[in-house]
Formats: sequence, C-alpha cells, structure tokens
Amino acid sequence: MTRCILYTTAQASPKYRQTYVRRLTKNLNEKRVRKIVYLCDDDLLGMAVMLFGDQNKPLSWYKEAAMFTQGMYDFGQRKPSLIFMNPSAFTYNRQDFSLILAHELQHANDLYAGLSIGGRRRLTRTTLDSIQPQMFTAILESRANMTLIAAAERRGIDSDIVRESTMRLSKSVYETKNTTPVNNLESSLIAEHHRLIENFFTTPAGRFTLNLIERLRQECSTSMEGVSKPVPEYDDR
Repeated sequence: MTRCILYTTAQASPKYRQTYVRRLTKNLNEKRVRKIVYLCDDDLLGMAVMLFGDQNKPLSWYKEAAMFTQGMYDFGQRKPSLIFMNPSAFTYNRQDFSLILAHELQHANDLYAGLSIGGRRRLTRTTLDSIQPQMFTAILESRANMTLIAAAERRGIDSDIVRESTMRLSKSVYETKNTTPVNNLESSLIAEHHRLIENFFTTPAGRFTLNLIERLRQECSTSMEGVSKPVPEYDDR
C-alpha cells in the first residue's frame, strides 16, 4: 500500500517524492495518463528524452520544464500518455504545482483523443503531417493554458504561473489568428479552435483572463514611464 505523503513533505524531502508521485498517479484515476514518472536525476531525464523526446527540442528544454507530457507517437489513437516530472516541479507551492499538472493533463487529453476539426471529425496522427508544426503547437498550448487559467479562476489563484500562462495564451491566440492555413484541413482545425477560444472568453475564466491582461498592460505601461525605447514583445522561448 502506497504511503500517504503530503505535498509539503515531498517538497521538503526528495526521498519522499517518488512515493508522492506514485500516489498522485493512482489518485488521478485517469485513463488518458499511463503514469507520472519522476525524473530524480539527469540520467533518468536523458533516458526519458532519448526514448520519448521530440528530436526538434534540445535537452535544455526538457531540463527547464517542471513537467512535460509525451505521447505524440500515438496522437489521437486513444492511448494514454506519460507525464514526466522534474525535481524543479517541487520548487512551486502546492497551488501552482496543481495548475502545472492541470496544464499537462490537458495535453494528455488532447494526445489521447486528437483535436476536433468540426463535427465528428478529428485530427489524428494519420493526418497530422498536413498541419504546420507551429500552428499545431500554438493550438495545443492555447488549450492547455486555457485549462490552467480556468482552474486558477475556480480556485481564486493569481500567481506568476497564471500570469505567464495568460501571456502565453495571448501570444498563441495571436499566432493562430495571423497564420494563413496551407490547406482545407488546417483551415477547419483553425476555425474549430477559434470557436473554442470565443466560447472561452464568454466564461468566468475568460473574463478573468481579459481582466488580468488589462492589469498586466497597465503594470507594463506604468513601469515603462519615462523610458524612450519600445516595450519588447513577449517571447517564451
């Protein structure tokens, strides 16, 4: 039987983290997630990246991520994904940790089911090559960030993680609205995504997002008073 380890205990003592993550996986009761894997050292991280990583992403990207989800090989095939967790995940407080996990669970859900392209049609691994990679990434990140923000709004959380996700959502929405589709399939995917976004902004989470964006703009404007050079565009690279 898995011991009941509190988050604060796992956060304070690395020796309890594997036990905590095993219990977390069990408590998820989520068919879209095969397992949450705790990468306690660089050797395990390197092995995970070698076996499951994206060749287009450097190892440094995986090292910097608190969590990341892998399941692209089975995208849309209704197969569960793996969520990998780095030690840096435990540098966050319990609320932010849960929000980051919510973000990754949305990725797992999308990798499991594929993406809607209207009606009962879905984008899956067999048709993914028809979509521009940057468009696909922008849509996945938009969906995951909307999930994180919705969870934050429900729980009354306004933290740096929420603000960063709001900025990333704003950037992703801009990218999807200003990229020309290369074919009818991508056009259908974008149209369906825009419908999702429009619906999101009619919800309490959407209004929370708009209010937060306005606050961030005001804070940025105040901090730049008297500075002659323009404010740089947000870049999450």
